[in-house]
Amino acid sequence: MNFKRFSVLLNLLSYAPLLLPIYSTSIDSGEAYELTIKGYNLAEFSVWGSIIFAIPIIIIAITYSSQDNKIKNLLLIATYLLGVVGYYNSSTAADKWIRGVADGFVLCRPYQMISFVFIFASMICSFVYINQRIKKCDNELEENECYE
Repeated sequence: MNFKRFSVLLNLLSYAPLLLPIYSTSIDSGEAYELTIKGYNLAEFSVWGSIIFAIPIIIIAITYSSQDNKIKNLLLIATYLLGVVGYYNSSTAADKWIRGVADGFVLCRPYQMISFVFIFASMICSFVYINQRIKKCDNELEENECYE
């Protein structure tokens, strides 16, 4: 199984759930309307929201980079932590804003978590790909064949 390509596919799929609504409520004061916040709107509420769009690109860059494999592992872990902080801070900022302007019930949907699950699966595929290469290179006699 080619984990490198599967990681890229999962990264691209992580953008799809960001098109779905995360928070929605109805506003009745003045003109009545339905207010909906989608995943791509999280960048409007917090600077951390823009990290959500950058994380898949960073994972692809780490996977295809020519860095040492141990450094790639550390970068993937750091990217995971950065993604968790980015999702949390942007979601809480959007949640505080919509609850401040809402007149009634705010419906929360877990679509942003689906996006994060795709990103997490992509990181796992990249991690497996990188560590397969480390094991393969440790068993090889010639190091020149281990690096692309």
